Amino acid sequence: MVDYCISRYKHKQEEKLYRAYVSDALMHIANNLSHAFGGNRITQRYIDLMKPQDTRTGDDIAVDVMQRAGLTLGG
Repeated sequence: MVDYCISRYKHKQEEKLYRAYVSDALMHIANNLSHAFGGNRITQRYIDLMKPQDTRTGDDIAVDVMQRAGLTLGG
C-alpha cells in the first residue's frame, strides 16, 4: 500500500511538471504571436493558478481580520 501511495504521488508530481512545461511553452508561443500582431500578452502562468487556495472557514477569516485590526467583539 505504501509503495502504491508513493507511486501515485510521484506520478502526480510528474504530471504537474509536464502541465507546467506545456502551458509555459504555449504561453510563450501565444505571446510571440501576439507581439508580432499587436495583441495582448498572457501575464499569468498556469502553475500560479494551481497554487492552493485558502481553506479557512469564513469565521476563521473574520477572527483573523479582527485580531489583525485590533478589534474585539463587545462584552
